[in-house]
Amino acid sequence: MSSYIERLFKSVKDGNDHKKEELLMKLKPLIIKSIRRYCNKFSQYEDLIQQGYEVILKGIDSFDEKRDVIFYYYIKNKSIREISDILKISYRTVINTKTTALKKLKKQL
Repeated sequence: MSSYIERLFKSVKDGNDHKKEELLMKLKPLIIKSIRRYCNKFSQYEDLIQQGYEVILKGIDSFDEKRDVIFYYYIKNKSIREISDILKISYRTVINTKTTALKKLKKQL
């Protein structure tokens, strides 16, 4: 599978925008697997999948072909790392919001 993804990646890098959507669809299971690793709330899946697509599109631009790295493994590590960072920020925001609400409630009592 990674050799097919490599060919798709090279087509996209050569300017074939039609292959970009195909590449995103081939990598969607990777995004979902990354999401499932850190999140069990199905209500967040669609947003996280969109963010995963953004990670892949940015990864296409930032990937350095001169390095001895396979694109699939590069994007796999990048998506896992960035999705986990997104979720950590999201969870921190929820916790901070709840903590602030509790402090306000205690002051009112």
